[in-house]
Amino acid sequence: MTFSLHTLAAAVVLLAFAVPAAADGKRLATEQEFRELVADRELAGEQTLLRYISDGKMVGESRGKRVEGTWNWVGTSLCRTATLGSRNLGYDCLAIFVIGDLAIVVRDEGRGRAFALRFRGEGGRTGDSEEFACLRC
Repeated sequence: MTFSLHTLAAAVVLLAFAVPAAADGKRLATEQEFRELVADRELAGEQTLLRYISDGKMVGESRGKRVEGTWNWVGTSLCRTATLGSRNLGYDCLAIFVIGDLAIVVRDEGRGRAFALRFRGEGGRTGDSEEFACLRC
């Protein structure tokens, strides 16, 4: 039996909703968790490299364009204002899930489109990224 990356990513997100306190996979609910698990680490995908810096800035590159912005924590979500090249991405609050070396980011406070990035390893290996359709719109 074979599964597509879309199916696997959807299953991982659904598992994270069902078992948010699991040690090997959870939705980040506090700024402290985000700072401990994500801040100041590189998140990499096939055409994306992002870093949420602990000083509240975000930087990176996606599809050959510079990503810049700021972030803060509101309630149980990471909220950011960002640009992609000259395009203003605006303000959005994101649900962040961490499962092993995978970070799943779901737009619109967990109700929008989602994408998965891997934490970049010490050896500089980039991860796989796949954007998939909204799961809970």
